[in-house]
Amino acid sequence: MDRSFSTRSHLKRGTRTVGLNSSSITPHGKNHTLVQVGKGCPSYSDLSKDADAASFLPVRMWNDWAWLVRDAKIVVWRHTSSKEAVRSGIYEFGLPDTGLIHKVDLVHVFSDPTNPDSVACLAVLPEGKLVLWPDILRTSPRIEMILDLGGQECEGLVPVWPVGCLLTTTSGNVILLAPDLESTPEKVEYRPLRVFQGMFAGVRHRLANMIFGHSMEQGVQKIVRVAAAWNDDALDVYVMVGSILRKWCVTPTLDGYDNLVAECHIDSLLRKAYGEQLKLSEDRVCTWILDMTWSQAGVVVLAGGAKVDSQDDGIHVCVGFLDVGNEDVPARFTKLLDVRREVVSSNFEASLSAHRLLAAGGFLAVYHPTFLCCLSVDKGVGKRMTCFQIENDTLVGWGVAGESNDEAASLYFHSANAGTFKLLRNYVLPQTEEFSASMLDASSLRSMDASERSIRDDRSVCEESVKTDVDRFETESTSSVFGGHRAPAIRRINRKAIDAMCNCDDSSVRLKAAVILYAADEEIVAREILSKMLPQGMMQQWAGSCDAFLDKTVIACSRDNILDDYPTHDPRWSSRIGPGTGGVTNSMVLMHQVKDKRKVHNIFMEFLMSTNLMTVLATVNVDQRVMATCHVLAEDAEKLCVAEMLLTLRPKVGHVFDELLKAINVERSEKERSIPKLELFFRKISSVGKFFTHGLHEWQKISSDPQFDVENEVWRSQVISFTKLLSTCLESVMDMRMENPDLYVIPENMDFHWEYVPWTSSKDFRNMIIRQLEICVQSGGFDPRKGELYVALERPVQILVDFLLDGYKKQLDSMPKQGRFDAVREEFLKLRKQYLVLLCDRRDCEDFALRKAEEYRDFDLICKIGFRSSDWTLVKNFCDLFADENFAEHAFLWLLKNKRRGDALKFALAIQCEETIKKFPNMYWAYLGEQNRYQDAAKVMHTAAMREDTYAKRKLKMLAGARLFLALLQKQRSPGMLSSDEQEMSAEIQYEAEILQYQERVPKPVLANFGMKSFDEGAPPMNISDIIQVYASTENAEATPQMFAETFRASCLLRFNRGKVQRLRQYIWCCAMKRDDWKKVGVEEEEMRKTFAFRVAEEAFDVQPYFSDDVKLACIDALADITTCEELGPMRGSDDFTYKLGIFVELVANNFGIVQ
Repeated sequence: MDRSFSTRSHLKRGTRTVGLNSSSITPHGKNHTLVQVGKGCPSYSDLSKDADAASFLPVRMWNDWAWLVRDAKIVVWRHTSSKEAVRSGIYEFGLPDTGLIHKVDLVHVFSDPTNPDSVACLAVLPEGKLVLWPDILRTSPRIEMILDLGGQECEGLVPVWPVGCLLTTTSGNVILLAPDLESTPEKVEYRPLRVFQGMFAGVRHRLANMIFGHSMEQGVQKIVRVAAAWNDDALDVYVMVGSILRKWCVTPTLDGYDNLVAECHIDSLLRKAYGEQLKLSEDRVCTWILDMTWSQAGVVVLAGGAKVDSQDDGIHVCVGFLDVGNEDVPARFTKLLDVRREVVSSNFEASLSAHRLLAAGGFLAVYHPTFLCCLSVDKGVGKRMTCFQIENDTLVGWGVAGESNDEAASLYFHSANAGTFKLLRNYVLPQTEEFSASMLDASSLRSMDASERSIRDDRSVCEESVKTDVDRFETESTSSVFGGHRAPAIRRINRKAIDAMCNCDDSSVRLKAAVILYAADEEIVAREILSKMLPQGMMQQWAGSCDAFLDKTVIACSRDNILDDYPTHDPRWSSRIGPGTGGVTNSMVLMHQVKDKRKVHNIFMEFLMSTNLMTVLATVNVDQRVMATCHVLAEDAEKLCVAEMLLTLRPKVGHVFDELLKAINVERSEKERSIPKLELFFRKISSVGKFFTHGLHEWQKISSDPQFDVENEVWRSQVISFTKLLSTCLESVMDMRMENPDLYVIPENMDFHWEYVPWTSSKDFRNMIIRQLEICVQSGGFDPRKGELYVALERPVQILVDFLLDGYKKQLDSMPKQGRFDAVREEFLKLRKQYLVLLCDRRDCEDFALRKAEEYRDFDLICKIGFRSSDWTLVKNFCDLFADENFAEHAFLWLLKNKRRGDALKFALAIQCEETIKKFPNMYWAYLGEQNRYQDAAKVMHTAAMREDTYAKRKLKMLAGARLFLALLQKQRSPGMLSSDEQEMSAEIQYEAEILQYQERVPKPVLANFGMKSFDEGAPPMNISDIIQVYASTENAEATPQMFAETFRASCLLRFNRGKVQRLRQYIWCCAMKRDDWKKVGVEEEEMRKTFAFRVAEEAFDVQPYFSDDVKLACIDALADITTCEELGPMRGSDDFTYKLGIFVELVANNFGIVQ
């Protein structure tokens, strides 16, 4: 039929998914979701101010447009967040005066698919006057015309695009309206359908109201409903008036015909169905017919039923699936689904009247201002239900996007406060789309040059003569993308054509025949063809070689005949690629074309695996690099997956998608100039990577401008959109890789190695991902203060980081550990540390970062996450998991490295890692002490102290600790005695501690004179002789008699032989004597007592435990023998000094009671 005046709407919709407020819309069930896609009319609250306080102005929607009627005005606005329209805002149109109330159901807004920016509005007044605004976005005069309805009142408009609308009247008449926007001037053609109940059918109702008033109306008002469904080129029109339903077959043309197909009384059928469900007789059941529509499940009726004699049970509101049948088959209800219970009250009839039944695609919805019940009637999934309770809000309207009979159609709902919501499924539909397999039997599998790939006009004689009549076929969903098909993909094949292909001299054509037979579940025949075409000797000859015939043929089939093939049945292409060619799809819809290609490629991969050809494939040269053929096939599957995902996301991010596409240079031949860029790009799917490496790269350049403001809200919104788009596509690729790991294993039949760099890890792609992550960081995606941006990027940045690192890992696994390996590994480790630490700092990404750290054995990151809290269970688990890699020692060292010595000790005690902590004596003693092993702790600490030669203060503390452990050991033993070795250790500790205490008492200025650090400044341990020399040296300008006395006391600690000790004491006396000018010192006792040396003797010999009589005598003997010491300088050998020294020695001896 001719549908030249089609105005089917295919507006591109950009939606923004946001969370719903649980306090306003509460779901009961998990099968469906309501997603907010628009804010609603900005002035809706203002428009409703004058309305009844108990009601709201009803809203209707179609595709991207919504409207309402207030008084004599139509208010139209775009209800979704799409940015493709040239203009946006609120549009108001005045309606002609009428004696009746204007209805929103008598208005419809639609657009021309060839020009989405041209939107028209059609309105019908209740008495039959028709008004058309051809273009509401621009100034255009409205068109008015009168419909002769014989005085009937108009009820509503039912869209049946691409033809137009069905206008219904309150008496059940139906008029076909066909707007013609192409004519000049625009007009609306119409034809009354022969489905009316009579010319005066509606007059009786109006007269009753006029004479007796509305008090005569009892029960729910008799309803009129009209639904339509396409049946090939005809329309099945269902007209329900009251309880009578008639099915008509209508030819939707201006000169068409109408035939009555079936008629039934719904009321009696309902009572029977309710009676069976409630287990009552029909006369004890009361029913209310509320609504009727058509869905994929057929005619559906919304009704209420209750027991006649009992109101406690309430009214059961049910959805009934009605089998209308035909003239010979009686109608019946196949099923009743109970969706809610209506309480019987004084106004229950008004509440029942507010219910509506809506259908679009595979959805059914029972609508009520405070309640929404959604059902799915998709083929293959059964009837799934989800109910939404509306609280603190009110649903005020509904609408459909797309043709309601189309599977892709969607239902929209509008609330008074929250705006527009879209109904979505929470489950995956089985793959039931049909597609053609003719590509496998109509074009050559040989490799083609660029000109042939662009336009394939020249065909070989064999290809022109070989044509198959292959039905469209279906594939069932499997657990794996390339899992075995459980049912024949091709149901019927043309045997004559297959025989011709099998006898063809071209091996590639015979290979295609084998694929077709495999798809038709004739695998044995397919294997026979392969065995003849590929003998065993030839297979062995090809094994392990590069660019073998089989490898090149398989890749040519995958890329040239599937990924980049033309949709030949699409009229936009068929005239350009020559007659007789079979493409992968006969769909005109871009999404279906890509899906068809993907399904065909899946079957091709199954064929290669099932026939073991995949194990024979070696390598091919692709884009000037050698790759395993199986890897190339896997990349082709990934690109198909990405292409499908891009088209799936396009309605949600249309503006983002189109901006990226603009930056891509799509090559065109001369004959392809008129083809849209989008069509060309998705025709050649092998180049889908350019969408990111070229398109996204151009967008990323914006942020490189130093004047650019990253705080701009528009920019942040774009960051979220672009990052989500990229991450979603890459996630689909990751899922495919996880489902099919065998495809990514390097074949064993290779005698050489090469770098495997996936197409998503190429230099351009990798740089693009890194730059996108940098933009996320730069824009505040890792800053919790950024709110929406921070939350929105949680999952996308995880995917990008995971994908980036996984590409490096695959590359490193394929590289020999030489040459560039170290450079690539260093780059990988740098990026891994940078981005995993960033994600680790985001607490919501902590689990992801931990999984990646475990995968890549990043022990530092595991420790950082595991030691954040006081509960170290996570770290302990990893100690067991990575016991063979000594993770426990790494964790212990990590704590020490981060200056957490206390935690390191606790950790060592918790996991009992004695062998690890034993390597650190400065901590091992504490470990032993905590276990009450005092003897071992004292030994370890004493040994560590004796080895300490860096810090004297530390050594003194260690000695004190060792002494403490010995005291604890003595207390621990019942006799309280120490062994001889332990006593010897104790004496050693005491001796060393005394030396260090002498060092500690050396004044800081004295040490400063020698350029040495003080005890508290970190001086190294000094021996006793060094301490004596520091005290007594002439360079010590700050020396006092007390200091010299310390040197004599310290000399008692010397463990030298007597001669060396005496020599050191002579040095002390010489230094003391040189402090006075002995030439001026007289021989009188009073003069001698004033000397520095005498005061030293006073300070030294007055202190007891050091100086016994033997020690004092030794000191006097050393004093008497200094006359020959070189340290005296000029006084050495002087008779005057010798004489005075004798007197001084006698004075000292007598003064301190030393007997010589």
